[in-house]
Amino acid sequence: MRNLWILALVLPLQLAAQTNQSYLYVMKKGRVPAERLNLGTKIAIKVAEEDGWIKGNLSLITEDRVQVGKRTVYLSAITHLRTYNELMSLLGSALASGGLLFSGVVAVNNTINDDRPIIRDSQATLGAGLLLAGGGLLFFGRNTYQVEKGWYLKVIDLKALDNE
Repeated sequence: MRNLWILALVLPLQLAAQTNQSYLYVMKKGRVPAERLNLGTKIAIKVAEEDGWIKGNLSLITEDRVQVGKRTVYLSAITHLRTYNELMSLLGSALASGGLLFSGVVAVNNTINDDRPIIRDSQATLGAGLLLAGGGLLFFGRNTYQVEKGWYLKVIDLKALDNE
């Protein structure tokens, strides 16, 4: 019975690994690739002639286009690509949320107990410090690559390399 559960867990992962072996590389001439992106990676892209970022997970990588969320975009139309460090994003969100939660709990508790001031200087400093540290981690946990600064995107399909 235990082997059946292990097979049920491992088989879909093996099939997923075998079906897609296309990677999107962020490269600059004369340098080692900066990023290797695969399906499920959270990214944001800017497309020529459009305002704003298209954010989402990579759900399709082909020779000439990618799908971010539900939007399919040609590689030649991408002007900016932004990647996120998942660990820094997680820690940044946790710290910022902790700072807001701490300040909110202190304010509610002091209001209920009729304490004045509602938030003391040390409590405000701690809450603001957590919030700023979280915001800093969120900001510095992302990398933005611009085509006009020499970066380019290249798709490498490992299955195609195996067939050669």
